[in-house]
Amino acid sequence: MSNVPLYLAEALGYYEDEGLQVNLNPLPGGSNAIQSLVTDTVDATTNEFTHTITIQEQSQEIRSVAVFLTTPSYALALTEGNFDADVEDLADLDIGVVSLGGATENLVDYVFRTNGLDPDAARLVSIGAGSSQTAAVRGGQVDALIATEPTLTTSIDDGSIEPLIDFRDPEQIDELFGGPAPFWSLLVTPEFADQNPNTTQALVRANVRALQYMQDNSAEDIVEQVPGDIFYPDGDPALFTEILDGMLPGFTSDGLMPEGGPERIAEYLATGDPSLDVDSLDLESIYTDEYAENAGE
Repeated sequence: MSNVPLYLAEALGYYEDEGLQVNLNPLPGGSNAIQSLVTDTVDATTNEFTHTITIQEQSQEIRSVAVFLTTPSYALALTEGNFDADVEDLADLDIGVVSLGGATENLVDYVFRTNGLDPDAARLVSIGAGSSQTAAVRGGQVDALIATEPTLTTSIDDGSIEPLIDFRDPEQIDELFGGPAPFWSLLVTPEFADQNPNTTQALVRANVRALQYMQDNSAEDIVEQVPGDIFYPDGDPALFTEILDGMLPGFTSDGLMPEGGPERIAEYLATGDPSLDVDSLDLESIYTDEYAENAGE
């Protein structure tokens, strides 16, 4: 879902306009994509912005050249029978996460800390994603969960969950993080950008055009353009359209980094990893707005 601009730019001929031949190769998992990037197996990738920080801790460097999303496609949701609960009640609930120690646990930890709750008191249950997450909801295995797509949309529709904190909503992210934050970016290595500035600029310009298209058109219009075998292989675009519609407010229109965004993400990561020394990070090196700022020229 987060990669819609990549495929939209291809479908609308934006890469061709830039003289680019782009091969879009889906990779299994974010860490695999980052490994492919740093080993020069691929020239660019889209991924969670957090990787720019965690990989710096490993003495490597990747750089965001365009921000796609300022919201994650999750919600902290309550299951049926618990709709009256509030944030203060979370410590008394069994909370489902995709996996222990992963990104969804980090979100629970952050919500606890920012609301004055003890994250060690969180009653976490690993429930996976997709069909296993849906089964956990409908089977009453959890009282709340970090709901991921498509469970988030389908379970809201059937009334089995209600969002308590909807991370897809930029206003709720601003409230939780203290301002907008980057969550999904177009990433390259500094070496690639330095050696291929024109190619990097062309790639960013094509994707910023796609982001602008997404702001100017409905989810239905966008879905008509992107390949169904990638986004709705079952042949039915209805669910994908609904999911995309819920995500659209979080997409940027210009690819620019939100002011203070890297600092907010660093602080977010540090809440879950006390060993992360935020002051030692070089946050200026993990992103650049140069290409996005020039994309309209």
